[in-house]
Amino acid sequence: MTTDRQKREEKFYVERAAELLNQTWCIQKHTESPDFLIKDDHGCFGLEVTNIFKGDTTERGSVQKGPENQRGKKLSEFQKEYEEKTETKIHLRIYIQEYLWEKNGTIKDEYFREILKILYDMKLPSKDYGYSENTKLDDGTFFQITKGDRLPWKLINDSGGWVGTAPEDQIIRVINKKAQKLCKYRTNSDQRDIRLLIVAERLKNSGKLLFQENYEICLGGFTKVYLLSHPDQIVELSPPHRPLNTGSRFSRNACIPSAWSSEVMATVYWSISM
Repeated sequence: MTTDRQKREEKFYVERAAELLNQTWCIQKHTESPDFLIKDDHGCFGLEVTNIFKGDTTERGSVQKGPENQRGKKLSEFQKEYEEKTETKIHLRIYIQEYLWEKNGTIKDEYFREILKILYDMKLPSKDYGYSENTKLDDGTFFQITKGDRLPWKLINDSGGWVGTAPEDQIIRVINKKAQKLCKYRTNSDQRDIRLLIVAERLKNSGKLLFQENYEICLGGFTKVYLLSHPDQIVELSPPHRPLNTGSRFSRNACIPSAWSSEVMATVYWSISM
């Protein structure tokens, strides 16, 4: 089941993709399977949104993303607790040495509560708007606070890291997994034109991936596949104009063509504003 937060993120990615593609996409519906019904200058199409991650993955998803989400959720909970108790909004950016983490990648509530106690002792409600302070603890943790407008507290560990190139075989696995639901997408949306938006969230360590221009990937029956490396790169993969000459026949009722050329046309768009 898609949560409200996930729905907001999906909508944000769709709007950003359209902006980078310099296209006008009007969201008609935001449901599930597919996630969106979109109207553009040429008509309507269904759009499914999914993520791709750096590092190892299992059937349940990214090995790295799960603990990352859990750490972010805990930080959000403690931000809410602090704001309700002090009626004060601050932006906290914190780096916690990984030797302080649990083996499963989580951080104990007790440790976050120690940070909260330090914040309470700083008596930030009495400080002026815009007040900023850097603090380093004996265990190596350091954080920066700024009093001002509400922004989500951020664990710096989860936003830093090296940026890699998305492996072709990983993209293929994502496409193939979603292609298994093409019949459902077409039935639910009443559209033959079904597209896939694959998102790498580079603002998170688990999503620090860029896409190449020269992927040779079968689209698995999708009309188009968009590869969004948020915030500023999108690659558009278009299907070939004809299938391979393999003697295969296309079933009139088939949801996925039986064979496609592995050659695809790739168009890369970059945001000019960094």
